[in-house]
Amino acid sequence: MESKKSLPISLYAYKRNGKPTIDLRVRINDRDIIKGVITAALTDKPIIVYPVLRYKVLALGRFIELGILKKDEKDGKYVFDMK
Repeated sequence: MESKKSLPISLYAYKRNGKPTIDLRVRINDRDIIKGVITAALTDKPIIVYPVLRYKVLALGRFIELGILKKDEKDGKYVFDMK
């Protein structure tokens, strides 16, 4: 995709079949970006995505609530807790 425009990508975290799940969703209405995405799909070329959390504190809370992350008691860092 030739365009260097950024796209807001929404990340939805929830449980499905009892397992933590995330969806990445994007809505595109820019014709150049639409053409680039379709061209990439038709020619098996990758699209690079850099997810950004707009509200990191809320996202951390949701990830902890869903059992995706937990705070390590030893060093205080967040670690993945998916089983």
